[in-house]
Amino acid sequence: LATSFLNPEGKMVTVVMNQSDLAINYKLIAGERQTTVQALPHSIQTLVY
Repeated sequence: LATSFLNPEGKMVTVVMNQSDLAINYKLIAGERQTTVQALPHSIQTLVY
């Protein structure tokens, strides 16, 4: 489960929630930039870029 938005400073914020019992890997793509991120089990991550 994820959502993204622009914060008041104009930066992109993505919040990712992993509800599962397993770690998940996902690819975050913003324009021409991309990275692979791991979300640990039962975690919530906030990425600001």
